[in-house]
Parts: sequence; C-alpha cells; structure tokens
Amino acid sequence: MARVVRRGFTVLALGVALWCLCGAIHRTGWPAGAFVAWADAPIKVLNNAHAATFGREMRFSLEVESEHPIQSVVLAYRTSDTGGTTVETMSVVPDTSLRLEFVHEMSRRYVRPFVQVSYWWTIVDASEARLVTEPQQFTYADDRYEWQTLGGDRANVHWYEGTVQVAQQSLDVTTKALNRAQEEIGTGEDARRASSTGVVDVYLYANNGLTLHVDPLSKRNL
Repeated sequence: MARVVRRGFTVLALGVALWCLCGAIHRTGWPAGAFVAWADAPIKVLNNAHAATFGREMRFSLEVESEHPIQSVVLAYRTSDTGGTTVETMSVVPDTSLRLEFVHEMSRRYVRPFVQVSYWWTIVDASEARLVTEPQQFTYADDRYEWQTLGGDRANVHWYEGTVQVAQQSLDVTTKALNRAQEEIGTGEDARRASSTGVVDVYLYANNGLTLHVDPLSKRNL
C-alpha cells in the first residue's frame, strides 16, 4: 500500500527551500562560446561517452587518435548546482591511439540527484596540436523509481509515491513562491538573470524529503 507524503511537512520544506533557491537563482549556465574545438593537426575523437549508475558512479570514456603520439589528456567536468570545475589529468603512455576512462565514485564525493553534468576533454599531441571537445551534458537521474510528472508554466513536480493531489499542492506552492520571488526581484539585471535560469523541477521523495533542480538549458523562463 502506497504511503502518502505528509502534506504539511512537504509544503513547509518546499517553501523554505524555494526561498533559499531564490537567493541564489542569479546563477546561470556556462557562457555560450566558452568552449571551442580546434586542432592544428588531425586529432580525431572516435568515441566520447559517459554512463552513470545512480548512487555508485559516473563513468567518462574517450577513444582518440592522432598522427603524432598523444602526450596529454585532461578531463574537466562540473555539475549545475556548484560553481567549481573538477579537473582530472589522465595517466597516459604516449601513443597515436588511446582509450581512456575515468570513474567518479559517489562514495568518495557525493553528487546530488537530477543535476546536469557537463564535461569536456583537452587533448595535446607531440606536435603541440591541441583539441578541446565541445561540452557533453547529461542528467544524473535517480532512476530507482518510476517518476510521475505534473507540469506547470513555471515548474514541474515529479513524484513516485502518494497522490496527484499532493503533487498539485506542491506545484501550487512552488508557483506562488516563484511569483513572489519575481515580484521581489522586480526589474533590471537581477530580474534578467532570474528569468534566464529556466523551469524549476521539484522532486518529491516519500521520506518527506525533496530535491529542487533548476534547468539552466530550459527555454521556459520564470
């Protein structure tokens, strides 16, 4: 028998979390054109892939070749809820063809569910030719549950246990909080930044917890 999430606690927690979100909502995604791929000599990426197992790991893999031995490969990645970038210098034996893999273990560093992960590689060969790949992006999703979604103009509520009435109540509270935040911000630069952050996704967990996610790539504005 499904256990319904207690409404009062969920709504209270949501309201508090949303006000915290509004204080930091000015953060936007990465600048357009910040990453450019180029090569002074033919460096070819044959495979650039990722895989994630929720709660365990994120795996980044690269297969690359060049006319000259590849001497340096660096992986950089970041998540949408932080401003920092993780940089990992791969251990390589110089060769014209390489297959590399890096594993981010969740037991060593936690990553919040449903954040956007962006990653790119920098490759340098013996001729000093350099290739910086375009960023690849994916969502680190909690796929343990079958999520249902209730959508609105400014927010989406996702849940897997409980009733649609609870989801609707959460969506109503979220929408009201966003409207109030927009009124508080007013107009000008702060309002422009807030509107650029896109749709808010709210994930309701049956343990009375929740996760908030602002999709910086969404074209729907506050």
